[in-house]
Parts: sequence; structure tokens; C-alpha cells
Amino acid sequence: MIMNKIQFVTGLHGDEKLPIIALASINEEQVVANTLALAKNVRFIEKDLNASFGTSGMSYEERLAKKLVRRLDKNKLVIDLHTNQSMNEAFVIVVDKKMIPFASTLGIPKIVFMKYNIKKGYSLIDYFAGVSVEVGKHFSFKSIKNTIRIVSNLNKPSVKRVTLYEVFGKIDKQGKYKNFIKCREGFIPLFAGKNSYNCYGLKARIIKQL
Repeated sequence: MIMNKIQFVTGLHGDEKLPIIALASINEEQVVANTLALAKNVRFIEKDLNASFGTSGMSYEERLAKKLVRRLDKNKLVIDLHTNQSMNEAFVIVVDKKMIPFASTLGIPKIVFMKYNIKKGYSLIDYFAGVSVEVGKHFSFKSIKNTIRIVSNLNKPSVKRVTLYEVFGKIDKQGKYKNFIKCREGFIPLFAGKNSYNCYGLKARIIKQL
């Protein structure tokens, strides 16, 4: 059964609570990563945990990342669940194109390949095989429904039709962008308005429909 080959990771950022609640509501096993940040309702204590895997620093999150590496099973695929402040539409993120077939079974029609890697190779899915899923906004009930839908699709896996996007840069200038809608500059914005990465979003393009 595919669920025996999956491990859900939640709470890499302490202000992203809804995936934790969603999985708990259906008694689905999960690894809640940054419990201290979660308790303090902050994104992180000293450094972004999802940019701390494989680094050599001694910040709280870098030490926590080392503990998580020992705790997680290298023989299982990771599904790393997130919410955000700007996008209520669910989409899957991959950093390795080999994960696209697996991503296509989650029932989410948009897959984003991070060719331009904003985590510089230090995210959880750079370190473990798997995918990240943005399930929606921080405080939207839709984020809970999207999380539960992913689990349901994994229980009956089948490849769904998807559109594959490729991130190739970041948005440096503020503008009136709409996520997943091609702008007049010629790119498709993602995370438009998001400031967690010291930019105004990411630039993407459609590379394939599968």
C-alpha cells in the first residue's frame, strides 16, 4: 500500500498550523517539525528550518534539522505540507523531476518545478526524496480540505492530468500580479506579494501539460 511508503511532515514553519490540524482530524500519522516555533506562533526561532538541511551552522533550526534527518525514514517519500499568506490554490513543488510522476498522483492539477531553487539546495525535499505541497492560505478552511483530499487520493492512487510549471527567477519589482495568471511582462507569478524570500514573488512559465 502506497501510504506505508509515505511520511507526512508538517510544521516546518511555526505559523503554518492547518495541515497539522487536518491530519490530526483524520488520525493520520505526521512528523511535526518545529514545535517550538509552533508554540510561539512564529515562522522560525533563528533561521528558516526549510533552508537548514545539510548546512553546518549551529542555529536552533540547523540543530533541529540534524535531529529530523535522524528521525525521518530515508526509505519513505516525504510529503511536506505548507500554507502561505498569498495563495489559496493548492499546488505541488518538486526540486527533482523524478518526483513528477509521484506528484501527479496527489490529485492536484498544478506541479511547480523549482529550477530556480530559492532554498539553495537546503530544503527538506532537497535532502529527502519527496514533494512539498502548498495547500492554501494560512487561515482558510480550504487548506484543511485540500490536505485531507491529498490523503484520500493517496489511498486510491492514480495519475491525474497536470500542468507543469518551471520557476526560473524571482520578482524584484512590486506590481499588480495575480498568481498563476500570465502578466504583461511575460511570466507567470507565484507567491505574488510574499515577502518571506526578500522578493515580491517568483517567476514561472508553463513547460508541459501531462
